[in-house]
Amino acid sequence: MPQSKLYLNSVPKGYVAWLYGLTASGKTTLAYALRDHYIKEGKQCCVLDGDELRVWLSADLGFSMADREKNTRRAADLAAHLVAQGWIVIVSLVNPRRHLRELARGVIGAESFREIYVECPLNVCAKRDIKGLYKRFSEGLIKGVAGCDLPFEPPLEDSGALTVNSSLMTTETMVAAVLKYSIIGMQSKDQRWSCADFNTASQI
Repeated sequence: MPQSKLYLNSVPKGYVAWLYGLTASGKTTLAYALRDHYIKEGKQCCVLDGDELRVWLSADLGFSMADREKNTRRAADLAAHLVAQGWIVIVSLVNPRRHLRELARGVIGAESFREIYVECPLNVCAKRDIKGLYKRFSEGLIKGVAGCDLPFEPPLEDSGALTVNSSLMTTETMVAAVLKYSIIGMQSKDQRWSCADFNTASQI
């Protein structure tokens, strides 16, 4: 067997946890809690946070749907490259439309893609919003805010995505649900899992 093939077979398999939800829904908090868990386990893990990506990877992009698609593809391309090196990658984006998540799944590959919707009521997000996004929208200063004038599409019931609700679940409970879901997902190359056992606030 060629040496390059031997090397590729020795690389640990990573995966991508693709977190999405409204601004201030708790995506970043969950992402870094997951990263800390994996680092304590001695695993290679990193976070690709939407706000940070907008600074150094997609500073040239706005928030039109075409630009959101470009941003999603860039994030997915980078995540796919890291996964191929054995990293666990936690991506945190608003990603308001289903076709954006399908775009990411197609780039990364279904076997390595874990779709996680961080659900939170809009009024709770508005109270948490330290960036003042919702306030600026209410004052008519900005447009195109997901959950306001830009419709947000939650996952379909049969999509196999995991839903965690940050207004009802603790960060620790959400981390536990994502970890369990990720392990189950890694047992199958093609099947999208039904996550009814995870999508509940009764796990608090």
